Amino acid sequence: MKKIALLMYLSCIVLFAAPAIASDRETGAASEHEMQDAVRHGDFKTAVKLAEEIDRRYSSQGLKKERISEIITLAEGYQELGHYNSSIQSLSLALEICRQTGDMAMTAQVAARLSNAYMLVNRMDKAGELLNEAVAAMPEKGDGRTGALISFYKGTLAGLKGEHDTAVSSYRQSINIAETSHDNMLAGRAFANMARTLIDKGSYAEAAKALAEAAAMQDGFEDSHDKAYGLVNVGQLYRKLAQVVPELRDKYREQAEIVFSKAITTAELLGDRIADSYALGYIGQVLEEQGKAAEALSYTRRALFSAQIAGASESLYLWQWQSGRLHRAMGKTNEALSSYRSAVYTLQAIRQELTGDCRIYNRISFSDVIEPVYLGLVDLLVKVAEEREDPAAETLVLEAIRTVEMLKGAELQDYFRNSCVVAAKSRLERSDLAMPHTAVIYFITLPDRLITLAGMPSGIRKFVTHVGKEALTGEIRNFRVMLEKRTTREYLVHARKLYQWLISPMERDMQKDGVDTLVFVPDGPLRTIPMAALNDGDNFLIAKVAVATEPGMGFVSPHSNAMMKARVLLTGLSEAVQGFPALENVSQELTSIEGLFPNNLLMNKNFTLPKVNREIDHSSYQMLHIASHGEFSDNAAETYLLTWDRKLSMNDLEGLVRVGSIRKKPVELLTLSACQSAAGNDRAALGLAGVSVKAGAQSALATMWYINDQASSELVGAFYRTLHDRNLSKAKSLQEAQLTLLGDRRYSHPFYWSPFLLIGNWL
Repeated sequence: MKKIALLMYLSCIVLFAAPAIASDRETGAASEHEMQDAVRHGDFKTAVKLAEEIDRRYSSQGLKKERISEIITLAEGYQELGHYNSSIQSLSLALEICRQTGDMAMTAQVAARLSNAYMLVNRMDKAGELLNEAVAAMPEKGDGRTGALISFYKGTLAGLKGEHDTAVSSYRQSINIAETSHDNMLAGRAFANMARTLIDKGSYAEAAKALAEAAAMQDGFEDSHDKAYGLVNVGQLYRKLAQVVPELRDKYREQAEIVFSKAITTAELLGDRIADSYALGYIGQVLEEQGKAAEALSYTRRALFSAQIAGASESLYLWQWQSGRLHRAMGKTNEALSSYRSAVYTLQAIRQELTGDCRIYNRISFSDVIEPVYLGLVDLLVKVAEEREDPAAETLVLEAIRTVEMLKGAELQDYFRNSCVVAAKSRLERSDLAMPHTAVIYFITLPDRLITLAGMPSGIRKFVTHVGKEALTGEIRNFRVMLEKRTTREYLVHARKLYQWLISPMERDMQKDGVDTLVFVPDGPLRTIPMAALNDGDNFLIAKVAVATEPGMGFVSPHSNAMMKARVLLTGLSEAVQGFPALENVSQELTSIEGLFPNNLLMNKNFTLPKVNREIDHSSYQMLHIASHGEFSDNAAETYLLTWDRKLSMNDLEGLVRVGSIRKKPVELLTLSACQSAAGNDRAALGLAGVSVKAGAQSALATMWYINDQASSELVGAFYRTLHDRNLSKAKSLQEAQLTLLGDRRYSHPFYWSPFLLIGNWL
């Protein structure tokens, strides 16, 4: 997916082929020429192969300076092919060689390029360190192009951090230096990226001026892959301006079409099928936005052909998706379904390919270019199913559920930035959704309506509620905020409205099937609220049924496992550490569990990662209880649990819990009390929902917000007692514990009992 990321969402990051340093050895001359020609034509597979051969030759001959140039080209090729870690490894080697040779000018250039590579994998801290090194290494009378490059990447880093003024200033500096050094290609890229930053800043008139400069400069460039992509980038920015400046929409759309047409001409001259595919496809998008579906489809088909010839799956799915939208707009349902299915299939294939090397995903706008593909297919499948009464209708709904499951896997990969985190079933079957007394509920929020897909004991049901995503999200946000106000009952009006939209449509079917447990697979903003606190006007949902939450049914294997004799490792902090306040009730919470199960306790100074590791390695525990400060952020890298001396990351937690050479059986229950995620933050809630998948635990009990009160320890104690004494399912045990607090006048407000979520295996 790297072209999407580079051109659309990290368009301020632009790569340049390193100028080859001429070798006086004839054996390398022909290959260097071929390599640079491959770069110019956008054939980066060939360029990488040739660069690797040349680098091996130079390495064997001890030609360090020549190696640096080849490694830079090799790293660029890796980046263009999406192999970001390989690019980082290559540039790190080049930087080490530069340091050894003492060539400060090359050190500055390579450090700047390596900073860009780290930006591509969202390592902004490392990118900043390398830019500082590049600045420090620059000789007083250094190469002007390197100075322009450093300023360019400083603008990139500032833009990614949202520091728009700093980014614009850095781009202006890059332009001035580049023009003085007669590096018009770099100046043109800086103008384009400055325009993008100004659009993000809301300075549309200034952005248009910068974009006009960028467009004018492209005409003077030699035909090359860089020129073709520069034109595509400029065209996309004109298209973006058309979206945000309605009064000049026609003008900017016309400019976009002109620039894309130039990109097509350049790409066709070079035989650059990938650049050709993007330029054609984006013209199709402009025409689609004008309602010219038939004309847009013609360009889209050409884009599809070029992407197929090039084997470019990262663009192919875009045009398959676009073809689906256009066919649907033209009323061609069968063709639309076929195109949407192809787009999803291509996306899944890309994900499987990435899983092979566990590469960290580049940060792209998941909600803009991934999620809508899956949801578009789900929407269409349900629409077609609504028009049919035969048995095929349920088959279509089951396909919709399978598509949602694929989306859930993609979401978790995107959140954790790791394609190896997900181990889902390859195919969800009807039997996975038909369990006694249980309903599995999928909510799909669309702009104009809410789709509910329910797997019940007697079959699959679909329900459509005519409330749009904007109205539903507003109600959800208000509900979440009011739930955390424990002194008022203002939450009730929202709890009742949401119950009416979410639960009422399927309540009759639930009663008919004897459902006593609801397993929710929520979507988007619905992840941020506790379903247990929905209210029908008389009772909370938890008074009727037990409630569990899943990131997706493909990640759980429901099974009953007696917990009465399970061993538990108890860990927690009751003292103030690292600037965090004391958790006064943790001692009471852990004491309430100690007498129930065989256990070991690591408290305060003993609660450190090495000690927990040793304890887990030497003993077999079915449960791990962590009572400590924790926060689920919208960035998995910033999600943590607090130990005595450090923050425990999700990767650390995975290392503790996941099955491996030492731990042969998975942890049945991971409890995280005193954790929280920000209200209204759907991404943070996704991390909370996926914690059991990431950690490798069968199920997790975690809190949506922190309850600094005795109520938390009382609920946790009641949950474990029920689990031990009555051998109920985990979901039923949590229900009993929540009802215990609901029946206590002190804790009847849902603030106290509703934030506890059971995630994963609920049996």
